[in-house]
Amino acid sequence: MPPSDSTAADAPLFTLRDRRIIRSCVSQHSSDFPPEALQRPELPSGDDRQIRRGGSLPPEADKKAQSLPLACEQQLAPLPKDMDRVVYSGRVLLIDAQDQVLDVFTLDDTQ
Repeated sequence: MPPSDSTAADAPLFTLRDRRIIRSCVSQHSSDFPPEALQRPELPSGDDRQIRRGGSLPPEADKKAQSLPLACEQQLAPLPKDMDRVVYSGRVLLIDAQDQVLDVFTLDDTQ
């Protein structure tokens, strides 16, 4: 098995608690984001397929993704230095340094 597969298998995932905290915090800090970061428009099918667990963040998405505000990050468990939580197009993504999507959820879901 390639090293990246074992790293992805060992990666932290968004817990239900994380999702609840992030949704609440992003709602409270919505003015910190450009409108397109929080709205989920229809993405081109190729981009949509890539933005899933195990996929990669497309170059266009990488440029537009916004890190969570520090106030949100402080409420969550620390991540390894090579990972980041970002908001893009109505979704919250857990990505690694190679822009691989380790976990994802939408801001408007209830789970």
